[in-house]
Amino acid sequence: MKSRIAVIDNFLSSRDFINLTHVVSCYSFPWNLNVIVSNECEYKKDNFMFNHIFFRDKPFEASEYFPLLLPITSQLKVSQLYRVKSNFYSRTEQVLKHEWHTDREGDHLAAIFHINSNDGKTIIKDNEEIEVDSVENRIVIFDGTLLHRSTTSTDGPRVNLNFNFQSELDFF
Repeated sequence: MKSRIAVIDNFLSSRDFINLTHVVSCYSFPWNLNVIVSNECEYKKDNFMFNHIFFRDKPFEASEYFPLLLPITSQLKVSQLYRVKSNFYSRTEQVLKHEWHTDREGDHLAAIFHINSNDGKTIIKDNEEIEVDSVENRIVIFDGTLLHRSTTSTDGPRVNLNFNFQSELDFF
């Protein structure tokens, strides 16, 4: 069976990567607190994250920071964009695995772009569990109908960008 997961290292040029990480890592970048991660319905210790919505189609929302993502969306050859958000997980004493989920219904692609390296992971179910390490400037692209989950990290914060989209390219 053909894999429905692609991992690409050094996805952005050094210049584009530095521009993006400089802004997202800046003290003035607006993060929003979420006291519940993914589909979990109750508050648990260490079960929180910060995010920033760059783009959402319904209800429509576009951040002033959205243009920073054009180097990524152009390389992904996005034909329809549903949502882009950044995730910031604080460091935890142990790596915590979040609940399995999909980001939306229907056929689409999902991508996780890693802003920094850490011991956190993205775990995707495609016949078996595939663990993708968090390595800066790495992107993992996968069939958005696959169940997946995130983890926290123990060696510092974990920061990534989450894309849901259609593309002109066949990544698999």
